[in-house]
Amino acid sequence: MNTKKENDILEATLSIAENGYAEAYRFLAGAYENDAESLGPQALYFLACLAGGAGMPQKALAWIRKAVADNGWWYRPEVLEDDDLELLKDNAEFIALKAVSDGRYADAAAKTKEVFSWERKKADKLFLAVHGNTQNGQTARNDWETLLGGNSQWQIETIQSAEPDGYGTYRWSYDMVSYQSVARALKRIQSEGYGQIVCGIGRHGGAVITADLQATIWHQRITCGFFYRYHFIQQRVQSHLCRILHTRGHQRQKQQCKQ
Repeated sequence: MNTKKENDILEATLSIAENGYAEAYRFLAGAYENDAESLGPQALYFLACLAGGAGMPQKALAWIRKAVADNGWWYRPEVLEDDDLELLKDNAEFIALKAVSDGRYADAAAKTKEVFSWERKKADKLFLAVHGNTQNGQTARNDWETLLGGNSQWQIETIQSAEPDGYGTYRWSYDMVSYQSVARALKRIQSEGYGQIVCGIGRHGGAVITADLQATIWHQRITCGFFYRYHFIQQRVQSHLCRILHTRGHQRQKQQCKQ
């Protein structure tokens, strides 16, 4: 499986889907036929939803069968309740496959723990990469290593959520709990003598937890800067953060929100 290649193909698929599911299905099915080894659970899920949304329930079922029965993968329970799979909701085989997938998810959720990659100080500055939903720690590392361009002043580490999203991927939920994994990681390295600590926020999942995280590290006096890969995420986080600070009564930061 080639995560970067899969992500690129899925981004292209989403763009094509704006003009119709059938066209997007043909594109992704062709990509799978040409290089199945590079595509993983997300691609098969996309194929199932595109087929279902295009009125091809048997093809949708075949992709779910391949993912769950043949490959041993699984998905977060609500993912298989998507509107695009509506045509399968009463199908006996689909119901059975979903039950298997749900069981695997429950087992994974009971065992999964947060994973902080840091072991020791290796550079003057530390960059903590926070993955997005349907990603993992390695995905985040790959994304940000490209941006930092091998700068030896920076040590890249990752924090992986304790909440599984699907087979091999994880997520952050807006539940006042998820962000605490990142806060614990940042607190752990505060006394290690880094000249600068930055938290990199990429996709939407990371943004979900960032406002609560920023409010918490201000309260606990944890030192950390934030770098946003996409400007719209920064704007969304800032708006939510100001609401949190107003509710919690952080006077100094409330003034910053007004500027």
